[in-house]
Amino acid sequence: MLIQYLLVAGVVIVLVSFLRNRNALRFQAGKKILFAVFLVACVVSIVRPSLLSTVADWVGVGRGADLLLYALIVAFAFVSINTYLKFKDYDERLTRLARQLAISEARLRVARGGDEEHL
Repeated sequence: MLIQYLLVAGVVIVLVSFLRNRNALRFQAGKKILFAVFLVACVVSIVRPSLLSTVADWVGVGRGADLLLYALIVAFAFVSINTYLKFKDYDERLTRLARQLAISEARLRVARGGDEEHL
């Protein structure tokens, strides 16, 4: 079935693009464009549900609702990976900041004589 290939390709594209380009400005703009396209597709499927059923038949899915479910699964994977990677980046930034603060405090203690327990 065509839909199986499209879904697997979509998941692979999402995964590879996140792992390779997650900090690039071009990728951030691409996320916004994809989100806008997804919203337009949602509005079109609400206004013209028969069009969604036609597309579903074309790609080999029985109903438009099933196609919508598959698209939402791919979108959920996109959001989940994006959230995970964003939290991972924040964790790395916080770790670097804590290290930098510890080094600065240690240098300050050494400059003041080194015997102080607290600043």
